[in-house]
Amino acid sequence: MMTINDIKTANTAFDSIPFENLIGAPLCACVNAQKQAAEATINYIQEMGFEKKKNSTDLSVIMVSFEFVQDGIPKKLQLPLLSIVPVPYLQIDTVDIKFTAEVAANSDDTFNARISNQRYEEDTKGTKSLDYKGLIDLNIRATGTNMPAGLAKIFQVFESYCFQIEEKPIVLYYLKVMERPSNKTKLNTLVNKVMYTKPDLAEEAIRYAFENLGVLCSHITLEEADNLNDVIERDGGKVRLGEVANAYYVQLIGDDITKPKLAKITAKIKAERPELDEKDIVEAINEKLVICQYLTLEEAERLNDVIEKAGGKAKLGLIIDR
Repeated sequence: MMTINDIKTANTAFDSIPFENLIGAPLCACVNAQKQAAEATINYIQEMGFEKKKNSTDLSVIMVSFEFVQDGIPKKLQLPLLSIVPVPYLQIDTVDIKFTAEVAANSDDTFNARISNQRYEEDTKGTKSLDYKGLIDLNIRATGTNMPAGLAKIFQVFESYCFQIEEKPIVLYYLKVMERPSNKTKLNTLVNKVMYTKPDLAEEAIRYAFENLGVLCSHITLEEADNLNDVIERDGGKVRLGEVANAYYVQLIGDDITKPKLAKITAKIKAERPELDEKDIVEAINEKLVICQYLTLEEAERLNDVIEKAGGKAKLGLIIDR
């Protein structure tokens, strides 16, 4: 049967259990883990989001650029790297600590004393001994948390000032024939060479351009224009390379075109631009169409002067590529 001394011995055993360590150590470990997680987040942000300026302690935002085409227009998007990568934020929001302390004191009549969820048990068998043990269960849950207010403010600044879409200027070129081939054989050679270099061009259009000093090819890159120009020059052809956006057109305006004035204007235009067909000139004047295009500014101004001296009125305009 359990005696007063046995109870005192059991109480002394319970008093010797370091409950403050059983509870405090896991909590301190959680605090240290939270500190390490915060330091890891800081290092991640500094490494991924910012870089030091040369010869300065200031930091600059690491930007990334993307090039894409929208509605046929090349564009460039610039934005901070931190805005497109997940920033790790982990926070310990719950800690569950469960422990069991057990003391066994045995004499002639023995007992087992246990603390587990405030439970007390007693029985009456065993040998002469005294022992205790402590068991602990620790459950920790860490979840992602909201972005700190300071960093959220930085991202607001990013959104307001650092997200940029820039339209890259389009520079497209054209080739205009400046000299007719001297004979049919040369013409056929040039037509075949151009068709081989630019198979998307129709033979009739190529031949017409060489025979009428027209635009051979337009809206091509500088590399394509240079390549085609080299091909033509090697076979004795002569073309002019120019930017589409810097090319001009001339268009007659006004409704007071009498037949005598029409004939005079047509003759003057034909003399200035002999490559133009007379019927095309008359139709362009009557229908208010473009008379001539892909001209340099000098050519356009000279043609405009010719028209004005003949009693007509024309306007000049840039061929804007879009």
